[in-house]
Amino acid sequence: MMLTKTKPDGTWSVIGVDGKIVPWKDIPKELVGALYKLHAYERHGLSPEAVERLRDENTRLLISKNNNCLIAENRRLKALVDAIEDVLKGSENNG
Repeated sequence: MMLTKTKPDGTWSVIGVDGKIVPWKDIPKELVGALYKLHAYERHGLSPEAVERLRDENTRLLISKNNNCLIAENRRLKALVDAIEDVLKGSENNG
């Protein structure tokens, strides 16, 4: 059961335990930020746990992507070092 209700015009309200809309004036200011977060979770169909799982998966994928980039860059640099060493070895043999 959702605890917020969104109207077609985009405005939204909080639903009380009795199933009725709670007037904003009756909601303590200290809770408004939490209710906005709750509304965002409900609007997107995600739970806080699902958001945490998505964040963790995204972090894991970014780390994996960065590691793959570093491995590719390491290979490129190694090939460059090998090419420089080959040129230096050729200079030693010719010099």
